[in-house]
Amino acid sequence: MSHTPQSLKQLLARGRTDLVLNGLLEHTANLTDKVPHNTVIALSSRWKNNEAENNAGIIGLEDYKLEKSRINKAVLALIDELWSNESSGGVVSVVPSKFNWKKWTAIAVTTLGILGAIAEFSGWSLRDLFAHQTEQPRGKTDTTAQIKPDTTKDIEVESAQTQTRGVKLLQKPTSTKNTSASLPAPLHITCTSNKGRNNPQFYAGEIMRFYYSVNRPCHVRCIYQLADGRLVLFDEDQQANATQGIPTEIGAGFVAAAPFGPERLYLFASTAAFPTLHTKTDPDGYAFIVDGLPQALQKTRGFKKLQQIVETQLNLNTLEEKINQ
Repeated sequence: MSHTPQSLKQLLARGRTDLVLNGLLEHTANLTDKVPHNTVIALSSRWKNNEAENNAGIIGLEDYKLEKSRINKAVLALIDELWSNESSGGVVSVVPSKFNWKKWTAIAVTTLGILGAIAEFSGWSLRDLFAHQTEQPRGKTDTTAQIKPDTTKDIEVESAQTQTRGVKLLQKPTSTKNTSASLPAPLHITCTSNKGRNNPQFYAGEIMRFYYSVNRPCHVRCIYQLADGRLVLFDEDQQANATQGIPTEIGAGFVAAAPFGPERLYLFASTAAFPTLHTKTDPDGYAFIVDGLPQALQKTRGFKKLQQIVETQLNLNTLEEKINQ
């Protein structure tokens, strides 16, 4: 069945991304260049995984909508690339052999590499773009950042004058009122990989490295979901120190291997120790979580209100064969 870009975009606008992906799979199946077809396969895997986790209540509504929007934007861009040759009348069954997919892929990989380097050294995350900013109350000026330094400086100056002149001077009393400067900052955690955090792809045999950054000393738990659904506990209640600008590596690096497909890294940070998860260690030394994903996440998230706990996720894909460029 042939599809036009208009019909596919109409299906996408009606929320039928699944039908659009099926249509793109048909159109790219017989192409000599396998890059478009593998791209559609990766997008289809992300779509199915996002829908399954939303139906199971594993991810929140905001994370579900964000991932869905990213997939739809990628699908729309792919449609425009595939049907860029208007001389065919809008119906495409085979992409012209001279279509420069290699150049497009090289540009995308270079861009992801630059973003990954920025993320690795700054702890930046796409979630930061969607963080809700707290509006300050009208009529109030935030001067908390100057309260403590100014008071300390005045006391030191007056103390120095007292010692020099031998005259007893009154020192400015330190305020006993509680201010926001004395309150700890909200706990925050970000994560990235050696290929960035924008849905990186790792091929069989490649080294996978993961990093996280926190803004306060805390406890960190890392759960990795394999493509076959099994859960691996990388770090069990690791105590992390906040070192600004220096991400902490999880483990000593991992090698991409079967099973292949969409995988996910869950990272949790808490001001208190995490409850114990039931695990079973395999011959390679990996601790596999016996509980299912919903139970493991519930145990990790189910803390009292007095304890701060935050989380972040990193979606990635592992592929069996690397395409020759």
